Amino acid sequence: MPISTRKGRPVARILVHALAVTSRGGAAYCRRLVSHCSRGLRQHDWLLLLPSGVNIAFPRLGDNVSILHDQPSNDAIRGSYTDHHRVQRLIAEEGIDVIVSPCDFGVLQPPVPQLLVSRNALYFSIEHVRQLRRRCEIKALLNVVMRQKLALSSIRASDQVVVPSNAMRDDILAWNSVLAPDRFHVIRPGLTPPATDPKLSAEIRSSLDTRPCVRRILLPGAYHYGRNVEVMLRAIGLLGTEHSEPIELILTTKLGVGVRNEEQDSTAAARLIQEWGLADHVTMLGKVSRNDLDALCRLADVVVCPSYVESAGTGMIEAMKCGRPIVASDLPIHRETCQGGAIYAPPFHPQSFANAIKTILDDASLGQELGKEGLERAKAFRWSAHFRDLSGILQDMIDEAARSPKVA
Repeated sequence: MPISTRKGRPVARILVHALAVTSRGGAAYCRRLVSHCSRGLRQHDWLLLLPSGVNIAFPRLGDNVSILHDQPSNDAIRGSYTDHHRVQRLIAEEGIDVIVSPCDFGVLQPPVPQLLVSRNALYFSIEHVRQLRRRCEIKALLNVVMRQKLALSSIRASDQVVVPSNAMRDDILAWNSVLAPDRFHVIRPGLTPPATDPKLSAEIRSSLDTRPCVRRILLPGAYHYGRNVEVMLRAIGLLGTEHSEPIELILTTKLGVGVRNEEQDSTAAARLIQEWGLADHVTMLGKVSRNDLDALCRLADVVVCPSYVESAGTGMIEAMKCGRPIVASDLPIHRETCQGGAIYAPPFHPQSFANAIKTILDDASLGQELGKEGLERAKAFRWSAHFRDLSGILQDMIDEAARSPKVA
């Protein structure tokens, strides 16, 4: 049946296929996508498919949006295959015209056009595979390889693919050169506006180093192998011997022998702190609130991003919006994100990171210049622009589908 029309305009049934979303991953993006796009394309009917147990709090939704919960398989890999037929039946029963899959994994044999949002660069990082092998993390390695295959299958099955950066698009094309580059659309992510005057909570403030003249280095984010925390710990150890003022590395995660964060073992990082005598130089806060993160960014002398793989550089965007100087590993994604708002160092060279941080600490005018460049660059990252562009791609797909009726 062809897409119906109302006042001469196509009116589509859109399925947001979000069975791969979890409470931790993708829920915030899914909330923004449905909220923004269903208002911008309010003439269409939207059906949001979520896994049972995941409830997304929407500030407000129009009467053109309905939510359906389904019980998927236990993980995204198994679920994308075993849930395939149930989703296919749902598409037929609900008269779906277009699919939006916002969580890297889509419908593998979609009977209607599909827009896929691919947001996780880990699945396409050769370096991450190499590092997992080096750590002998066989289970994690197999998980990444399977997810990579599934992510690539989802891309091949999609008519249009949205990615957060040119760097990630190029990495995907390097894995599969037969993919058509013109199906990819680079749409920068947005950022949450910073609080006007964020104040540190009493708990966080009491955890920080109180020594006079302490210079604070912030490494935001949870522990993950790709975040390359061990390199930064070594850099702090080197910096402590070269800089006259006390140094504090602030982590918004917890490290410990046997402590794992989403299957990422922080034992090696914790032992580095012991071996290098860094206990007085490293403050581990654990996960912090949005307000505390904004306040920490403003408090930091330098924000660091030593990652060897990055999807969109969210931590750097957060630092730029607060006007802080950045030291980042020299990756295409980091240069694309920060441009002139950062100093870059080879991702596995602690001495280069130590030198770059020291350069900023010793030159206040350089730090101010980098912060100013970052503030200007941060203006390019707006959720309103992101979803405006995504809605435009989706509307073009609907218009094309209206000209090419579905076969019953």
